[in-house]
Amino acid sequence: MLLLSLVLCAPQFDLSQIEIDTDLRARVGHNSLLDTAGGTSGALSAAGVRLHSSATLPFNEYSSFTLAAYIYSDGFAADTSADFDIKGFFDIDQLWGDTQIRIGRMGLGFGDGRIISTNPWSFEENIHDAVLVQANYLDIDFDF
Repeated sequence: MLLLSLVLCAPQFDLSQIEIDTDLRARVGHNSLLDTAGGTSGALSAAGVRLHSSATLPFNEYSSFTLAAYIYSDGFAADTSADFDIKGFFDIDQLWGDTQIRIGRMGLGFGDGRIISTNPWSFEENIHDAVLVQANYLDIDFDF
């Protein structure tokens, strides 16, 4: 579906330049809970799976469009139903020197991810509609 939408939307571009990326992530876990003070115990076993697929269409050496889809089901979460999410963004590189801009629906992560992160180990990402400007000035990275 993702590749078909790019093929239909961009017939004037060289389709051999489309970059496709897909990954499948699965995890299982088991927790044994033992409360010796209260005499209660319990166990939790769960599994989760996430399929991520993306396609990037470069317009020229400085700009590209990326469309990504996520389907995930996380047995560790309170809501264990399957979820679907889409990211789509337009990148412009080297806008002014080392300045880049990204416009669209994307996972937001700033700097090294200590304050706001996409948490790549989670099944559900921190996805928002946004404009992200990244710049490098005097060897210092800035994300806005």
